Amino acid sequence: MELSGSGSGSGGSSPSGATPGSTGRSSSPGSSKTRGSGTTSNSSTTTDNVDANFETGDDDWDNLYPGGLMTASRSTSPVHAGHYSLRITAQGRSQETGSSLLGTDSNVSGLSSGDTISAWVWFTGNSSTVLKPIVRDTSYDNHPAATTNLKAYRGWHKLTWTVTIDDVQAIGIEIDVPAGQSVTFAVDSITW
Repeated sequence: MELSGSGSGSGGSSPSGATPGSTGRSSSPGSSKTRGSGTTSNSSTTTDNVDANFETGDDDWDNLYPGGLMTASRSTSPVHAGHYSLRITAQGRSQETGSSLLGTDSNVSGLSSGDTISAWVWFTGNSSTVLKPIVRDTSYDNHPAATTNLKAYRGWHKLTWTVTIDDVQAIGIEIDVPAGQSVTFAVDSITW
């Protein structure tokens, strides 16, 4: 998994820096595809070929852990591309770390080992929250990529991870929030 970016560029570290653009899907649902070259940047684009861009809804991205302490809603600020992102608020439990799983089980059946998933994540850098990209198999076992502590990051950054299984049921980002804390961040321009 890669996470990089310096927090500058359009949409940068301030929600007011977002630049609207147009987005659209270029692949049919359920088709097998790999996008991205493994390189990352932090600049916002005016167009994206994405599988989840949140322009017309939540694109079936929601909390996949029953009882997880997370809300997700479309937002106009901050955005990486287009006019909307998905803004996430997650909480830790009062006595222990709380985990939520922002993810989808829609249009992932064509994914297989070696395919690449990427998501742009916006964060303010003020929490010890850990993000863990995962791929879930049809037995509901999660296959995590390397974890990323958001404390060191501010602004838009690209998470990239590789599918390591062939029986994909869902993909997502596990959010581990320390006890007694809450975190708000945004995701946008998710490709697979």
